[in-house]
Amino acid sequence: MKRLGTFITYLLLLIYFSGTVAVGLAAFNRYTVQNQGSLTGNDLFGVIPLEYFSIAVLFIGLLLITMLFSRMQDTSKLVIQQMSEGQDKSDIQHKIDQIDDFKKTEQHILNQLDHLLLDQKTEHHQKINKALSLLCNELNAGQGMLYKAQNEGNRSLRMVSSYAVVMPDSEVVEFEFGEGLPGQCAKEQRLLNLHQVPEQSFTISSGLGKSSPSHLILAPVVNQHKTLGVIELGSFTPFHSEHEKLMKEVSQKLSETLEIAEAL
Repeated sequence: MKRLGTFITYLLLLIYFSGTVAVGLAAFNRYTVQNQGSLTGNDLFGVIPLEYFSIAVLFIGLLLITMLFSRMQDTSKLVIQQMSEGQDKSDIQHKIDQIDDFKKTEQHILNQLDHLLLDQKTEHHQKINKALSLLCNELNAGQGMLYKAQNEGNRSLRMVSSYAVVMPDSEVVEFEFGEGLPGQCAKEQRLLNLHQVPEQSFTISSGLGKSSPSHLILAPVVNQHKTLGVIELGSFTPFHSEHEKLMKEVSQKLSETLEIAEAL
């Protein structure tokens, strides 16, 4: 309907200008060409008003066109603004939906973790392995490691569980406190969320080949100001603030299991 209205407006303006030009040409032809010679007072009295009338009509037409184009520009700006606002609302709604979906995933992970850690039939090292697998599977992390702190005097970490790590099970991976990312996380007792990790730092292997995760998150497992271990996850997608919150909750739940495992 809007396009039809615009077409009709242009058509009327075309007719308007065509008629105005025709009136001007008719006036000029009538009072100059037919009279041949100098104009009399009566001729001049007839020509001038018609010419002025034609000029006035043309001026009014130009004013109307200017107003029309100005209105069209304002309408275009309004449409663009509405489209932009609509896009912004769509993006906001998409983010809200993502947060809602993640909250459901978060609650599912915490519920499953509680059920696993309370299972008296499962040994502590099996609980650690299953907890790490649960976390990696639910968060689509391509790689995961769980380090356990050794005796307090040594202040070192040893990897006791892994998920999709490219190394033999017999290989021992250890870090001193302050050494590497796991050691730094253990020393500072602070969560690390890293983006754009250099290639070849870590490698995820599958039947389709090998590639390096570009995002890492490391969370310390702490109980009563004592570092018990570190959880490390690698992914091809960024970890956001909701992931950080979840990792802190998971670390808190695992602290008791690692405390017991350390005493064994």
